[in-house]
Amino acid sequence: MSGIGRRVAAKRLALAALVPFAALPGPIGAALAARRSVRVPVGSFRLERVLSRELGEEAAIVVTRRWQVAFAGGDRGMTVTGEQISAEVAAPAGLAPLAALERARSASEIFPLLLDETGLIVPNSRTPGAPQLVRALETGRILVQAMPIPPSELEGAREFMAQLASLSAGTVSRLPRDLFFPQAGQDETTRNLVLPGGEEGSITVTVSAHAAADSGLLVASERRIVTRLADSARGAGERWTLTSI
Repeated sequence: MSGIGRRVAAKRLALAALVPFAALPGPIGAALAARRSVRVPVGSFRLERVLSRELGEEAAIVVTRRWQVAFAGGDRGMTVTGEQISAEVAAPAGLAPLAALERARSASEIFPLLLDETGLIVPNSRTPGAPQLVRALETGRILVQAMPIPPSELEGAREFMAQLASLSAGTVSRLPRDLFFPQAGQDETTRNLVLPGGEEGSITVTVSAHAAADSGLLVASERRIVTRLADSARGAGERWTLTSI
């Protein structure tokens, strides 16, 4: 990669780092305080999360995880228990070793979750912070250096690990608080940025959600983010669905 190419790639990585999945916006709509109490859902459900990150013109990472979950009432709100039942990772062939690592990782540790009377996730002490994310990023860097990855794939490999580290840290700490009982609707926000050196970019985030009319329970929700720098653009998305099983 030429010096100019490296600088462009670095700027793209810097812009992408401003908006990891964990930082995507939360619930749609007005004040959360206006929410109403919800009923405890009965039965077992399959929760699916599909994360996607564009790496270039045609390359992308797509991580799909599924959990079996159940709800139980408590003194204040309800508890959601769950266990991961599958994980799939699609990535460019050159990143296959890294995809295999992510595919083997279990994300059952996000459960149990406590919801308040209105169905919002209650933050807990298991939430990892910046030190855990730094360790995850460092681990990813070491793995990339140790693997026999062709030089032409190194930039994508570094971005792959940086994003997966962000996703892993964000799995527990930044789940949408209204994940299971979202505010239905759609919203879009664009923020303009000026990067070091004076180059301009923008971030556009589109959030949408659909909930069951009778219970308010999640049917599907999606957060889509597009970062633009000069004449290039990168997209990322997160889609959640909940189905009865």
